[in-house]
Amino acid sequence: MPTFSKKKLFIILTTLLAVVVIGTASKLSYDYYNSTQQQIQSYQEKLTESDSKIQKIEGELSSSKEKVEGLEKEKTDLDNMKNDLEQQKSNLEEEIKQRDAKISELESDKQKLQDKVSSLEKVSYTPIQNKSEEKPKEVKKQEPAQAPVMQSAPTPQKEESESSGNWMNFVITAYTNHPSENGGTYGGKVLTKSGHDITNTIHHNGQRIIAVDPSVIPLGSTVEIEGYGRFIAIDTGGAIKGNRIDILVGSASEMNSIGKRGAKVRIIK
Repeated sequence: MPTFSKKKLFIILTTLLAVVVIGTASKLSYDYYNSTQQQIQSYQEKLTESDSKIQKIEGELSSSKEKVEGLEKEKTDLDNMKNDLEQQKSNLEEEIKQRDAKISELESDKQKLQDKVSSLEKVSYTPIQNKSEEKPKEVKKQEPAQAPVMQSAPTPQKEESESSGNWMNFVITAYTNHPSENGGTYGGKVLTKSGHDITNTIHHNGQRIIAVDPSVIPLGSTVEIEGYGRFIAIDTGGAIKGNRIDILVGSASEMNSIGKRGAKVRIIK
């Protein structure tokens, strides 16, 4: 049996130990490698799964983004529609206001026309009937113009002197020289109560003519109506009683314009 020195024995043991260590280390390295590879594979699978989830989420986000864009477009369209409807509403409200104003204006015009018709029915036509009843009696007695009649009322003259120059409140109406408003024609002429010819005129001696109540304003008097000027009183009428004056005018439109109104009156002479 060979003998080994301590040195050789130490070398042998050291070599064996190194082989064992290397073998063990190799096994450990291999096990670690396998373990690491398994972990890497596990991580790779997890990454793949995560990528799949990410792609799915991205797809959902893309779909949601498209939905959001669609909703935003729909909202924009609805906003535009709302603005259009509000504009139409504003236009309709303005049109309604204009129509209401027009209706109010028409109702006002209607009321004015009704007032004029009522005034004509109550004022203009009533004197026609009364004048036509009275005038034939006077004309039969005095066919020509009768200046003396205008001066033949002594009692009213006294009243004139008492009220001359003082302003008094009167009701003013109007009539025309149409035969239908003056009891027809006499000898082809339209005459006043006192016999003056007014067939083609509304003046006498350059003055406008009025019909009065002789007990208040004597016939032949010159009368001033505030806002209208001076007139001569040479006509009467059955409906002309008290503080009331009927102005002779040249047209129905002027008669309608005057209607029935209040005015201040004074006797000049």
